[in-house]
Amino acid sequence: MADDVVAEQRTIIKFYVKLGKTMSEIKEDLQKVYGEAAFSKSCIHKWWHRFSDGRTSTKDDARSGRIVKYTTEENCAAIEQYVMEDRRVTVRNVAEDFNLSYGTAQEILTEKLELSRVCARWVPRLLQPDQKRVRKQICRDILNRYAEEGDGFLNKIITCDETWFHFFEPESKQQSSVWKHASSPSPVKARLSKSVGKVMSIIFCDTKGIVLNHMVPAKTTVNSEYYAHLIKFQLQRAIRDKRPELVRSGFILHQDNAPVHVSQLVTSTLKELGIETLPHPPYSPDLAICDFFLFPNVKDQLRGVKYETRDELGAAITVALREVSRDGLRHAFGTWMNRCQKCIKVKGSYVEK
Repeated sequence: MADDVVAEQRTIIKFYVKLGKTMSEIKEDLQKVYGEAAFSKSCIHKWWHRFSDGRTSTKDDARSGRIVKYTTEENCAAIEQYVMEDRRVTVRNVAEDFNLSYGTAQEILTEKLELSRVCARWVPRLLQPDQKRVRKQICRDILNRYAEEGDGFLNKIITCDETWFHFFEPESKQQSSVWKHASSPSPVKARLSKSVGKVMSIIFCDTKGIVLNHMVPAKTTVNSEYYAHLIKFQLQRAIRDKRPELVRSGFILHQDNAPVHVSQLVTSTLKELGIETLPHPPYSPDLAICDFFLFPNVKDQLRGVKYETRDELGAAITVALREVSRDGLRHAFGTWMNRCQKCIKVKGSYVEK
């Protein structure tokens, strides 16, 4: 604990003793102000009695002999083993169990052992070894093909997925942030929830932009028949109109492993149309352009606005999709290749943002 913080708290205890405050009241106020750096109950008890007995100095008593050094290799090794056995221990736990000051314990943890305290990251699923192996293998296959064909390979890919858009989705915490003076009160806002009303869109895109945005009619289930019909007629028509070069050279469809996408009917329809598909590892939204780039960008543009009808929301989705730049999509496809490399590097685990 820093010397100035120690001196401050001792002065506060001295002042409170003169006011007749109890130890419990002092402890409560110190914790409000200093948090984890606040004196422990035993330390408050010690200084409360000293000041009650007439002591006036807030400094430590003079001690003879040399200063004991606590940041020894033996101490550091023991503390590291202690923390590794229970990674949720606090600096206060380490200080008390090893009879160290808060500042010394913090110095050993952060400077000597170079540890930092972080929150667990949410992941879609706890991957099993076989699932990690599949992720690595598919990433290797995609990268090998990219190495052989270059950007021509990426330009032939049309990736797709479906997602729900709500009639109202609250702004994110970052979006609602504002500038303020240090003396101004912090802004507040009520906690809001997503609306119950929503629509599903199935979106196809490539390196040049959006190929097809299909809004599913209300009360319609997207089953294998529906999805196969969408590919056979609407997608094929959109490619003829917007990407005629892909009609001649052919394109590669990249989709996830949703049951509808890999159903027998859809698989046979793709084979009948001569459409090549690119494999996608299960439970891998971090390797899907729609999930890590397209959908978050579009939904951010819709946040904070309440739409009254499906047509109004559909029009807003169309506008938001137009705002997705060609450069942004091309960069996203490059990011996809980088994520494949990272996936191999981390042995199939999820790729960090």
